[in-house]
Amino acid sequence: MTPGTFEITMDSNLEDATLVSAAVRAFLARLNLDDHEADMAELCLQEALVNCVLHAYQGKSGCIVRLRMELRSDEIHFEVEDCGPGVDRAMLDAAIRRANAFDPGDPSTLTNGGRGMLIISEVMDQWDYFRRGDWNVLRMSKRFSAPG
Repeated sequence: MTPGTFEITMDSNLEDATLVSAAVRAFLARLNLDDHEADMAELCLQEALVNCVLHAYQGKSGCIVRLRMELRSDEIHFEVEDCGPGVDRAMLDAAIRRANAFDPGDPSTLTNGGRGMLIISEVMDQWDYFRRGDWNVLRMSKRFSAPG
């Protein structure tokens, strides 16, 4: 597959998030990546899309979520965009720290959020969250090892 840039616009619902995630998985499969790396990149994308639906739009259908994806031979870049109220990077960093503090031996440390962003922060090589005009943008990048 020739690397390229793709844009997908979806409705803010969990069914579309699953469909878009599966479509991206098909793109990743054509890059001959290690299955685990492709699975983890898809998981991060699905977490980001679900976060848009549940947090930016409070589960309300009828709003726009955009995905911009740049595929290269050894890396992928995702930008997931929404027009919800948004947060700032510091709030996401704090949610990641709270989710990372979970102690399986102490159920009281289980937080009610942040686990998706924790996964993204651990799996992706880089991520950022910022505003672009009226849009909230979560940018994620992942480099892949050489096909084996």
